[in-house]
Amino acid sequence: MPGEIIAEADLYLIDLGDTVPQVLASVLPATFQTTAFGALLVNRQFIIALAIGGVAYPLSLYRDIGKLAKASSLGELAAYGLFALLMHRLTLYSL
Repeated sequence: MPGEIIAEADLYLIDLGDTVPQVLASVLPATFQTTAFGALLVNRQFIIALAIGGVAYPLSLYRDIGKLAKASSLGELAAYGLFALLMHRLTLYSL
């Protein structure tokens, strides 16, 4: 069981690291990406480390299932927001 959870978390982080930098690169202006902070935002390793340090580790410290449910809802809203952003970009560049 713990091995399955770790494998699923790894797959989620790999998916996040492959997707988020590409989305940010398409949203951010090219001039911003040449700055040190902009280059960091489109770096795959930085996004994975940010997800581990900013999301996965603090969530692992919760012992109350109610708090985890709230965090799960927030993640769901973030996924919908990302989808809405992608659909908006698609309508801007559709033929």
